[in-house]
Order: sequence, then structure tokens, then C-alpha cells
Amino acid sequence: MMDLAHDRLVQLCEDLKLHGVADGYAALAAAAAEQGRSFTDYLEAVLQAERDFRRARSPRRWCAWRASRR
Repeated sequence: MMDLAHDRLVQLCEDLKLHGVADGYAALAAAAAEQGRSFTDYLEAVLQAERDFRRARSPRRWCAWRASRR
């Protein structure tokens, strides 16, 4: 059953182009459960993982966007 849920989540992430979430959600969920973190803390970590994944994939685009915000 867990594998089906995992497969569905990964497929949804891929459909939504959330590749960082697909790569990291399981490990982040395990760490959050082990540390007794709240769902909000877990969600923050997942979103940070997605942000970091995107930044790592396109540093030029990130730098250009960041420069335009200053």
C-alpha cells in the first residue's frame, strides 16, 4: 500500500513539475516524524527542498531574478 501512495505522490509531483518534492519528501517525512516536528515544519522543509532544487538547476535564472528584486 505504501508503494502505491508513494507512486501516486511522485506522479503528482512530476505532473506539477515539483521534482525537488518528489526527490525529497519521503526522507523529510521520516525525519519530521522522528523529530516530532509539526506538519507546518514538514511542509516548510518540503518547500525549501523544492526551492533549493530549482536554484541548483538554474543558477543563472535565479541570479537574474534575484538581481531584479533589489
